[in-house]
Amino acid sequence: MGCGRSTAPVATAAPVSAPALSGSLEEAVPCERSGAATGSYRRYLTVGPAQGLVTVSPGVDESGELQEDEEDEKEGENNEGAADVVDEVRGLAGIVGRQESESEEEDHVVMTEGTAAPVPPPALKKETPVDDMDSWLRRTSWIGSDTDKALEQIPAFDEKEVQQVGEPICMMGIGYSCRKGLKAESPNQDSWFVVEIQGAGLSLYGVFDGHGSKGHDVSNFVKKHLPDLIVKDRRLRTPEMPTMLKQIFKTAQSMIQNATAGKTMEALSSGTTATLVVHDHRENKLTMAHVGDSGCCLGRLAPGAEPADAEAVPLTKDHKPDEPLERHRILASGGEVEFDGYASYRVYAKGKNYPGLNMSRALGDIRAIKEAGVSCEPDVSERIIEPEDHVLLLCSDGVWEFMNYNEAVTFACKFSPAQAMAAADQLAQEAWRRWIVEENGSVVDDITALVIFLRREVVNAQL
Repeated sequence: MGCGRSTAPVATAAPVSAPALSGSLEEAVPCERSGAATGSYRRYLTVGPAQGLVTVSPGVDESGELQEDEEDEKEGENNEGAADVVDEVRGLAGIVGRQESESEEEDHVVMTEGTAAPVPPPALKKETPVDDMDSWLRRTSWIGSDTDKALEQIPAFDEKEVQQVGEPICMMGIGYSCRKGLKAESPNQDSWFVVEIQGAGLSLYGVFDGHGSKGHDVSNFVKKHLPDLIVKDRRLRTPEMPTMLKQIFKTAQSMIQNATAGKTMEALSSGTTATLVVHDHRENKLTMAHVGDSGCCLGRLAPGAEPADAEAVPLTKDHKPDEPLERHRILASGGEVEFDGYASYRVYAKGKNYPGLNMSRALGDIRAIKEAGVSCEPDVSERIIEPEDHVLLLCSDGVWEFMNYNEAVTFACKFSPAQAMAAADQLAQEAWRRWIVEENGSVVDDITALVIFLRREVVNAQL
């Protein structure tokens, strides 16, 4: 959906005229592209006996199942052994990382002629350093969303189920709220996590907004596997980390393709945004990796200043099809960009009436990536935390649709770090209220807000 967060006008490309659809009725179900639409995917009328679109296109067989090319198969083989860090934590729960030290004293040996030299005692084993990768795996804890068991039966604005693995995370200064929207036909498709590598001074934060009929499965899949891949990669906290994050997003996409080919998930026409932040408490640095139209920002506030004086600093930029660079890539890849006549520019495969996606980068969305120029490669950036950087916000577009960065930051800064949960909850409620007003109570998107106060001396001391 459109984003209302910009604080300055952004030049947009002119609407692209709709080309005539190629082929006959036997090749594709015809459909109007124009007209009012909400959500990430354009909704189409059913024509004849077909339910939705049934097309024969590159990479998809006549049954609608994925046909992976050789490159994707090779990527899949490289990732088949990806283990779940949660299982690894549980499996290693009984292992103590400390090394035993030798305590016995060696007997004094008197050397005489013809006596063989004694064998020196074995060197003592060094203690495993805190930053050793195996130690990190044993000390990783996380809290995050879990798919609601009742799916779409969950009442509107109910909080999504939460699960926790490993040692409890100190949540001082961290707040979260993940609320189901006003969409009777759909479950809450947002997901989120907070991961802490205890003793290493590293935290991960993530927000994921699913779209399409199975978007909740895709967002939950990425929420589950993305931190596993990051924590296991030895380039974490090295100068190679930006490159690492781009490759990890590509690996996650390959895993989604493999799961779809294996029929354990359906991501041909479903996908998710992904907004990830790696927080290095020792280096006082944030590293962002991002696809889609969720997003994050910083709130800067001088000590003693009033919340109204807070300043928002965007850390991510929405990936929208009408952005010049995004549009150029889509057109060069054989895709098309058209205005839907309501609020959004959307991506289509050339001459086709799918996927109708209102973002230009995402995870999942296999057809859109293969046929329409949508990309899974994230924008990656870094920022050194400055003394006035007060609060970090990661939110789905359920927040950003009718609230800009400055408004959200000012709202969050009314709360102290000890009130982080209240800040997230009230931010979600304010977003809900604005949806009801702007859409006349007809629809509300799922709403997720993570609020992380950066001046957390107690937490930093423990990390």
